[in-house]
Amino acid sequence: MPDYEYAWHAQYFVGMYHEVLLKSGSLPESEANPKIEQAYIAVVENYPDCPSAKQACLKLGWLNFNRGQWVEAALYFEMFWQKSPQDPRLAGVVEALASAYEEMGQLDLAVQVCEQFLETDPANSRIKARLEKLEGATK
Repeated sequence: MPDYEYAWHAQYFVGMYHEVLLKSGSLPESEANPKIEQAYIAVVENYPDCPSAKQACLKLGWLNFNRGQWVEAALYFEMFWQKSPQDPRLAGVVEALASAYEEMGQLDLAVQVCEQFLETDPANSRIKARLEKLEGATK
């Protein structure tokens, strides 16, 4: 199956359908979450240039963020940003990325991602406020 032209699509849907089963109550979190994570990791690692890779990165970023796994969350959020620099969800991702770096004690990196984002969207009030808060914490 890995050589099939749309294998990336099938792999992505494995994760998506496990999410549906989780939300419907058909599968417990303990069973669904590892399968969701495995499916999306397979998309990102095996098909990094496929159309679903950016969405898989986003889902993995939030999955890890919600579990407090800051390093992994930052990794996938950074990958999402690289793959989707114009995505309308990017401000929320950058905000979460800055929070992940802050949780890791890397305030300089948190400041840096906010500043980098503001270079492309200087009027974003959410990121400006986040940056001001971070700069106050670094003084």
